[in-house]
Amino acid sequence: RRSNSFEHVREECRAVRERVGIYDLTPAAKYELSGRGAAAWLARLLATRLPDRPGKIGLGYVATPAGGALCEFTITRLDEDRFYLVGPTIVERHDFDVLTKALPRDGSVNLRNVTAALGAFAVVGLKARDLLASLSDADLSNAAFPWWSARTITVGLASDILALRVNYVGELGWELHHPLNLQNHILEALLEKGETHGLAFVGSRAIDALRMEKSYPAFWRELTREHTLVESGLSRFIDARKPRFVGRERLLEQLAQGVSRRLVLLRMASGEANPYQHETVYHEGNPIGRITSAAHAHCLGDCLAQAYVLAEHAAQGIDVEVAVLGERRPARIVPPSPWDPQSARPRA
Repeated sequence: RRSNSFEHVREECRAVRERVGIYDLTPAAKYELSGRGAAAWLARLLATRLPDRPGKIGLGYVATPAGGALCEFTITRLDEDRFYLVGPTIVERHDFDVLTKALPRDGSVNLRNVTAALGAFAVVGLKARDLLASLSDADLSNAAFPWWSARTITVGLASDILALRVNYVGELGWELHHPLNLQNHILEALLEKGETHGLAFVGSRAIDALRMEKSYPAFWRELTREHTLVESGLSRFIDARKPRFVGRERLLEQLAQGVSRRLVLLRMASGEANPYQHETVYHEGNPIGRITSAAHAHCLGDCLAQAYVLAEHAAQGIDVEVAVLGERRPARIVPPSPWDPQSARPRA
């Protein structure tokens, strides 16, 4: 049921969409990969493409033999054979174990878990560029610093900050990755300059609501071993041209023949109680799937939920029902990313 955090979460969401917000990414799992064989090894491990040149960022997925999502990383190519990987906090040990066990025995690839050594803040929102520009002499324009790219910049008196122009809430913004000994200075500088821009702290519940408005999947919610990358709507990331990677046979089979279930977005009127996870989805009285995550979309006014449903019932516009506390509530399958569907805001 709706808790007393509701109004606070709404204000945090509005701050991001209308002004600028900051959230802490320090707990995120972080790894450095280097060595003469790093690029070739990582390309073989991933079902997806590598960033093609230094300074570029991409999403990387490691698949299971059955095509499920084993690992997810934001991958920054720092040099030809040097990479920075950021993954979900909750699977840090798991992902490090997967990477370690897959390393070549010839020592051509070096892997370091730098989670405890580096901090990170995300600065996101319409005024994110204005705020960072007041603290850095770096060129933050689209021409010099486009979406899905990385640069080393100065923030206040802190130098060598790795700035990644990506975020998890679908707005203009940067992630600022830095040594932990610089964290207090960076935060104090952001807060001081942020006063004039209406800077607000943003918590995990607001982040969850904001990412739902963009239909961004979450690991161990939408992305699991149980569901393949094709079923999860990630077909565009799969590099079918590669001669081999784990899960290739299964994923190519699904790309060619289709799938039996798909991840969809549901929109429904928000109530005092909303779905959260694992609720059953019905069509014409029959169960067709289940909710993986849901949240009240504060900037849209309705509840949004992601769900896996049978493929024959996955078309946009289909009316369904969701079981919430014993009551079946009407919902509709809608196009993904109802907030800024063309992603004009993060490109701004």
